[in-house]
Amino acid sequence: DLSGAIERAHEDGLRARALGEIGDALDLDETLARTAEAIAALRGVDAAVVRAVSLDGEPLVAAVGIPVDEAERQLVSGPPDGRAARAVALSYVYPDREEPPGAIRSGVAAPLEAGGELLGFVAAYSHDPAPRLSDDALARLEAIAAAAGPAIDTARRFREVSAAGDHDTVTGLPGRRAFLDTLAREVARAFRFERSLTLLVIDLDDFAALNARLGQLGG
Repeated sequence: DLSGAIERAHEDGLRARALGEIGDALDLDETLARTAEAIAALRGVDAAVVRAVSLDGEPLVAAVGIPVDEAERQLVSGPPDGRAARAVALSYVYPDREEPPGAIRSGVAAPLEAGGELLGFVAAYSHDPAPRLSDDALARLEAIAAAAGPAIDTARRFREVSAAGDHDTVTGLPGRRAFLDTLAREVARAFRFERSLTLLVIDLDDFAALNARLGQLGG
């Protein structure tokens, strides 16, 4: 009907804009967050997780609809025979009378790739007990993954190059610019995910004497 067609056209417009925005940001955290938001905007999706790894092997995680610390524990693997799967369907069964309100009942995860390299996965979760998304929704999840993979790869390489210029060449420690960039990023992340943020500043008395005794590198 006409109202349904208008609604689908509106959703397609929002999705196209979201896909375009994923590649607009060079900031890695922003790219991950935009990817998670694009997944969460799909019809029937109540939560989304994006998980990748940095160039030095550290986990990179963004989530919408579930706490980030919970998302960080999510792992998805392919078939045990090592074959590549198009997607992995997830179904969660809770003990009788113990299912928490608003519990995630099902999910679908798709691989996140760039240049033939597996970076991680994107996942869409639902309160619906159905173990999989429709073929149309899965295709849209894969479209997001296809756009996000190269964008995340570019952003993580940009972070590595930027980090090299933000660190002291002698000690390897982050400098003032790295501190300010990290602070701005963490404040934005705290606002985005409505999380508390604490900044602890420590001043060490007579630190010059420590440098004089141990040397600059030791200090």
